[in-house]
Amino acid sequence: MVVYKNIQEEWAIVAFDWDSVPSLGIRWFYGEKGNPISNFQPTWFIIPLTLANAVLNGLPLDFQFRNKLNCFLANKITSEQLKKKGE
Repeated sequence: MVVYKNIQEEWAIVAFDWDSVPSLGIRWFYGEKGNPISNFQPTWFIIPLTLANAVLNGLPLDFQFRNKLNCFLANKITSEQLKKKGE
């Protein structure tokens, strides 16, 4: 799920399960494929969990959504629960 997207600077941060681990990813979406790419396919750079709070603290996120992100990254809720509104 998209956590934050900066249209002007052409980058996005997403939350998803990577190797069955709650994670954040980032990539730039300029040009034809954006960056990073692997084998000519768009890929996501995984933000290390030790940096996740620093990255999230720099974003203008709604308090309730940020709390859900924290629960997701702490493996207290699933990615499906993160996507649901109003919980």
